[in-house]
Amino acid sequence: MSLLVDASIRVSLILAAALAATLLLRRGSAAARHWLLAAAVACALAAPLLRPIAPSWNVHVGAGDALQRLALPAAVRSSENAVPTSTSQYAGAPRTSTSATAVGGQRPGAGQWLGTIWAIGVIVNALLLIVGLLRLAWIASRAEPAADVRITRIATEVAATLGLNRPVRLLRSRHSSLLFTWGHARPKVLLPATAPDWSDDRIRIVLLHELAHIRRGDWVTQMAAELLRAAYWFNPFVWLAARRLRQESEHACDDVVLNDGVASEEYASHLLALARLVAGDRSRTFAHVPAPAMARPSSLERRFTAMLNARVNRAPVTRPVRAGVAAAAMALTLLVAGFGVAQTFAKFSGSAFDPTNRYLPGVRVILVNRLTHAKYEVGTDSTGRFEFVALPPGDYQWEAQLPGFAILTGEVTVSGGDVQQDLSLQVGSIEETITVRGAASAEQASRDEQHDQLHAAAVQSKRASDNATCTSGGIGPMGGVIKAPMQLAKVNPRYPPNLAAEKVGGVVVLEAVIGTDGDVHDLTVVRDPHPDLAAAASEAVRQWQYSVTRLNCEPIEVKMTVTVSFSIE
Repeated sequence: MSLLVDASIRVSLILAAALAATLLLRRGSAAARHWLLAAAVACALAAPLLRPIAPSWNVHVGAGDALQRLALPAAVRSSENAVPTSTSQYAGAPRTSTSATAVGGQRPGAGQWLGTIWAIGVIVNALLLIVGLLRLAWIASRAEPAADVRITRIATEVAATLGLNRPVRLLRSRHSSLLFTWGHARPKVLLPATAPDWSDDRIRIVLLHELAHIRRGDWVTQMAAELLRAAYWFNPFVWLAARRLRQESEHACDDVVLNDGVASEEYASHLLALARLVAGDRSRTFAHVPAPAMARPSSLERRFTAMLNARVNRAPVTRPVRAGVAAAAMALTLLVAGFGVAQTFAKFSGSAFDPTNRYLPGVRVILVNRLTHAKYEVGTDSTGRFEFVALPPGDYQWEAQLPGFAILTGEVTVSGGDVQQDLSLQVGSIEETITVRGAASAEQASRDEQHDQLHAAAVQSKRASDNATCTSGGIGPMGGVIKAPMQLAKVNPRYPPNLAAEKVGGVVVLEAVIGTDGDVHDLTVVRDPHPDLAAAASEAVRQWQYSVTRLNCEPIEVKMTVTVSFSIE
């Protein structure tokens, strides 16, 4: 998401500079302003691609003391009075993830939501553009070639006057108001059904205007603006530049007609008559048609004002001016593309808590930039506080680790402002793995049975001793003190004789909970190669007994995964 914001800022700078330049060129020709905007649109599209080769330059603003505490990749700032606890029973602790910016972090972050909204907007605008192009193709398929002798003769003369060498396909619509031009390699001009009834002067004026669009390549520049608007639909500078680009292209083509010797009053009268046809036809609209429309009613007032003003500059753009404008736009683009984001360094900080909302010291917090893969690492201090400073904007993945607790992962977006996010770690789970052989002797089975039989009195004695050694009087705001469960009674699963004889084996996976009383509860079968094997494993595991698991001297439940492998020797 931060990359999109960064790119949008660069696009805004380029387009804002171009729009400002058009104001300075208000006494210049419409063709010059259009060329300037077209160059800016092309450069805005290319800006993200030019960033790797652009000369970089940075402005450091407001970093202050934070720069001196820069979190260098892979550098660890040690925590004071950290008290990590390690329990070998918590092997394979599961990973839990979050991308929230609130305490506990269980909701999607703002950057993720904004990224989703942006993607939806891109899809909608792209679909509208595709629908418009399909509509043009549909209109062309239903139109007939404009075979009128006068129209083809005047079109040939106008093309020669403009120096247009590409073949142009003239189409005649079934509607009385459709008049626009599109295409580049195989351009098309769609004339209304009433075109054969026009006078020679009107035919020449219309073809001068439409073929001028083709000669100038206006459809290509307008499509570039549409693509830019689809990608940055939320950016007002993009919408403003696309609208100005379309307006200036119409003004520039009007200037081509007037420079051909057509009187401005005559041109205005013909244009007004065509606009009345468009306004009177309620059966269609120019909306969502990505093609220049000569008689679009919404643009007539500005055009009439310009064409009736004798002092307006109507000069075409010369090649040196084109080259100069393109070079200036490219230089600005390289300058903007190389602009660094050092002034937007930010801080990512928060606190780590255990399930009882006590501070967790000694938590290892790792932060990785998803684009550059730069790695940052810190540890929480004695109050559970962590802090990454002077972070460049970007999308990051983070991971919090502490022995005895499940690994917590998540995502965070840094885009220039400080981010506060607290982490809530959960106690890890236990994994047990047992292998049961099917060829054991009767003597070995007898010894296993004697070994498995532990007296209930001895188990209760150990639990009473455990209760006496843990009191909550010394527990303060600092948490993470885990007393791991110890297995007090274990019964090994028995290989069903009938399956051992048939050499049927497999792996049974069970999930259970060690309750606050130390007994096994809520046992479920996750993997079941054979019902008898699952029954044998379940019967044994249900008889296991543990000491009470405690977090900060408070009894807690612990999840357990048991894998029992039945194999034949």
